[in-house]
Amino acid sequence: MYYCKEVCALLYRGLHKLNLIFNITSWEILHRPNFGKISNWELNFVFQVILYNGIFCFDTMQHFHYEDEIFEFLYNIAVGIERLQKITLVLLEHDDKIDQLEFEKKLITHNHLELNDRIKKNRKNNFGKQHIEFLSMLSSFYKSTRYERYNLNSIHKFIEGRDELINYLEKHLYIKISVEFNGCTSNSTKIKKFIGNIIGKICSIYFEIINDECYRLNIYTDDLPADSKASKIFWGKKFNFIEQRQVQKEIIKYLIQSELPKGISEFLNYEPPLNLEFYDTITT
Repeated sequence: MYYCKEVCALLYRGLHKLNLIFNITSWEILHRPNFGKISNWELNFVFQVILYNGIFCFDTMQHFHYEDEIFEFLYNIAVGIERLQKITLVLLEHDDKIDQLEFEKKLITHNHLELNDRIKKNRKNNFGKQHIEFLSMLSSFYKSTRYERYNLNSIHKFIEGRDELINYLEKHLYIKISVEFNGCTSNSTKIKKFIGNIIGKICSIYFEIINDECYRLNIYTDDLPADSKASKIFWGKKFNFIEQRQVQKEIIKYLIQSELPKGISEFLNYEPPLNLEFYDTITT
């Protein structure tokens, strides 16, 4: 049942869109016409389809009991950061004079730490221990843990991905996280801010390099639509949904406490109530 939930979660978030990215390598972009425009398309998709959804997935997690929710979060973030690293490397390392096939082969890896080390040879970054350990956790998950559910020994390692994330949070936030169904530790604002800051620091540093290299190469990879999810992440530097949730609360509070104009009241009353199961307090 858990296998199906994980697959459904990925499909629900738009697996068909992910395939568009998987089928286009960063190296191939350099050999297509109008390089700047297509590269911009890929970068925008990396953040709109993968990283944004990963951050949103973590925001919707109420606790850490369900492995499939953590699987979806780690999968999206691991793929998104890897794609961002490879885009960064292409802009830093590619040269028409080098062996093109050999360069392409060097991009075929899922090791986030190795990719980061290659980037550091060209541009220094100030990642701390927390960021390096996060990249290490993503590497471990993407290279092995995500496949272990389909091996014969998966019954013994089913929750390994969840445990790695929990251990990481406990170590750096000095907390204890319970996954018992009765008494699960909630995914608090403190935890969401911490994860958002970690992902934000990693992505922002890579994007800064991409921005600088685009200026040097006179291309427009970093030219993102103002109202896109990618712009929310980069130009708005929003790596969690805490502010958005607060806005929603303020709107609900306003609607409850204010004497609304008759037209608006009739419009709201005309809307059918949502099916909130036992949380539904709407009376008819």
